[in-house]
Amino acid sequence: MASTKVYLWLSFMIITQTVGEDIRSEEMSLIPDSKFQCANTTCLPFISVITTELRNCQFACLGQIQCTAATFHRSTSNCELFNNMVNQNGNMLTDMDAISLNVITGTRFPPEVTTTTSTTITTTITTTTTTTTTTTTTKPYCTTRITFDDIPGQTSTSGVVPNGYDNLNWTSTSYINVSATSNSGYQNAVISQPYVAYNPGGSQVIIASGNGTHFSFDSIMLASVWRDNLQWTIDTYRSGVHETAGTFLLQVVNQTIISCYGGCTNLDTLIFSATGGTPHSGYAQTGTEFAFDDLCISFSY
Repeated sequence: MASTKVYLWLSFMIITQTVGEDIRSEEMSLIPDSKFQCANTTCLPFISVITTELRNCQFACLGQIQCTAATFHRSTSNCELFNNMVNQNGNMLTDMDAISLNVITGTRFPPEVTTTTSTTITTTITTTTTTTTTTTTTKPYCTTRITFDDIPGQTSTSGVVPNGYDNLNWTSTSYINVSATSNSGYQNAVISQPYVAYNPGGSQVIIASGNGTHFSFDSIMLASVWRDNLQWTIDTYRSGVHETAGTFLLQVVNQTIISCYGGCTNLDTLIFSATGGTPHSGYAQTGTEFAFDDLCISFSY
């Protein structure tokens, strides 16, 4: 039986001083080296897109409200989105080129569209309408992807993330090679091998613009290192003014993907902190460290 890993997407985002956010979330199960075994022709994708990696296929499904499952083909970079696949984990066909994903029912936010029937009385009124055309510019997403795999002078095991790395200043932020770790959550946070960042000693991580340029917070991948149900909080700031905040539960055995669409912009500082949780059984340490990878921001937005 193929192994299954659960991905928890953005859950509870508390917005304090922003307007027009598009916050989306869903919980997904990951089935590696597998594709859906279809018994009839209804098992066809409603859309196929070309994406560079699995991560972008996950985001493509998140962006389509009717998406209930997806399959990513490594060799062709083809991402197939399905709207009629529910709880198909036990009906899979082995395919070493494919990775499939199931959306867990009831976990999508905003929720799936439902259909209702109603009777409407319509009154027609003749009016004169003035139309105003407004031109808008779409903000780019993840123009700077911070992988912690290209730090100048990086050692083969672990070290401190230096100020200036990717034009940011880093406080209480270290990096570690996940191949040198065991019995911890470090391995579950990694997206781009082999390094992840973490908060040594459970300290508060502060990430600030290194040259005064504002940026948007787009997304981040995380896992708790030692404790289940670790309460992780992100606070964002602009010129010392608190802009947004969100608190999430991190797990040791699962990866959490947090995304902010449109609202977390024009920032200069991010603060990550963690508290609570319970020690994961069988692990040697019990601190409030968390690991993170693929921090996505966009400068000048």
